[in-house]
Amino acid sequence: HFYLQMTQPSKCLVLTLNLFLEMLILSWKRFSEWFKANKLTLNVKKTKFMLFKDDKNLQNNVNTLQIKIGNQIVEQVGTGCKEKYFKFVGHVLDDSLSWVGHVEHLCKKLASSNYAINSTKHFLPKKVRLTLYHSLFDSHLNYGNLLWGCANKKSLDKIENLQKKCLRNVSLKSYKAHTEPIFKDLNILKLRDKLTYCRSIFMHQYKNKKLPTSFSDTYTDITNTDELQTRHNDYNFVINPAIRRNLETFPLRQILYNWNALDLELKATADADEFKLLLKNKLASQYSYETDCPRNCFSCRE
Repeated sequence: HFYLQMTQPSKCLVLTLNLFLEMLILSWKRFSEWFKANKLTLNVKKTKFMLFKDDKNLQNNVNTLQIKIGNQIVEQVGTGCKEKYFKFVGHVLDDSLSWVGHVEHLCKKLASSNYAINSTKHFLPKKVRLTLYHSLFDSHLNYGNLLWGCANKKSLDKIENLQKKCLRNVSLKSYKAHTEPIFKDLNILKLRDKLTYCRSIFMHQYKNKKLPTSFSDTYTDITNTDELQTRHNDYNFVINPAIRRNLETFPLRQILYNWNALDLELKATADADEFKLLLKNKLASQYSYETDCPRNCFSCRE
């Protein structure tokens, strides 16, 4: 992995990119020697590179970069290239980490799962339909949601609408039925509450040192700083100002915002299973069997 922080003025940018390219070529030569020494080969046709950037004005400069392995050109993936997205361990990445492409990919999978449940709902019992929901639909929502959960509101709304459609099929309700009573009855979390749930579990594991060592020292406990200590700050972590505005929506910060906003009693719970149970009950307690909808609303209209 190579990282280049593109914060320089435009006059210095080309020089920086050229230096970066020279470093990259030198590293490729070393990799090539290592591959030969170990009698391994690299399929250049399947090798691609992507430059992550946060400034649209840099687009023309970075698209002129050309990387070669031997005499073969390595294909670039990103905006303005032949391929805009790249799939990596089940996640569809773009060069601005917006997760728009991944959400499109995810929605196709969710729509397919919803179709399967809808096609079988009339001859399967509720218990089996619920099992299908968790195995075919909810499993996609669980995978990697710490990352794609930071997508924009429009993208998350698409996923949320598909979740509501699927649960209406599970419960054999009308296509326009209110979904909050369904979430309450099935004891299933809404999409955004599920994101809060997963982020909080991640931070609980971090606080209790249950994560891999690669996450060590990612966050700073507020008790280890000179900041004013209050009871409400117990178990919180420091939120440093973001270098750029777009970094506010990145996973590590969103996870931290979620954790610091939790109730003190929840954050003080040491046992993992008890924490999960209390957190889910807390989130689900917001749901109601009765809906306070406006007069003559679409869902209640005869």
